[in-house]
Amino acid sequence: MNIVVGVLSILSAFCIAGSMIGLMFSFGYPKIIRENPIIILKRMQNKKTMISLLFYLFGIGGFMVVQASIALRFIEQSKGEFIWSNFAYINGIIYGVLLFVGILRYTKTFPMLSNQMINKQITEKEAGQLYKVLNTYIGETMTEHVAFVFLSFMIFCNSMSLLSINYVANWIGLLGIIIAIGLFIGNLEFLGIKKLFIVNRVFSSLSAFWLLLLGICII
Repeated sequence: MNIVVGVLSILSAFCIAGSMIGLMFSFGYPKIIRENPIIILKRMQNKKTMISLLFYLFGIGGFMVVQASIALRFIEQSKGEFIWSNFAYINGIIYGVLLFVGILRYTKTFPMLSNQMINKQITEKEAGQLYKVLNTYIGETMTEHVAFVFLSFMIFCNSMSLLSINYVANWIGLLGIIIAIGLFIGNLEFLGIKKLFIVNRVFSSLSAFWLLLLGICII
């Protein structure tokens, strides 16, 4: 089971971090996602297939987090820890599902919207309005804010569970707690505190780094 949890954690980290790095060079992520909708839709026409695949890989990272959460719960409970492990398990599954479902807007919905705008099937104004509506609810609300709330609690609860059973080095658990708190604070960008955008992105990236470290330590 150790190998299963370790491999799943590492795979989820590679999927999330790898897609982030790829999108950084091919799409201008993460700054691009706060740009004017027309700029985003036009940029999607360049390397459209690659961008869609990278976002899909991002979503697969969420799928892997779900599997890792299920497997890690077995280990934590086999060591006699049933409280934090259950909270981490539930939060991990919800986060993974929200990420996978929400990120697919960049693999299907937005490329379709981009094509319709470029082919003059809809005007730029209509495309911009549709993008804003879809992205505000599916993207900024569900996939980013709500999902990151569950991610921060997943990392926090897993860290507390791991610390209580001394399963990995204590610094892994302590680092997880710091990342969880930082991510929760950065997530308050949703309430209009724009300066927290960078904090949000830094700690969401560190969450993938934490999963990688956890997987390596468990194996």
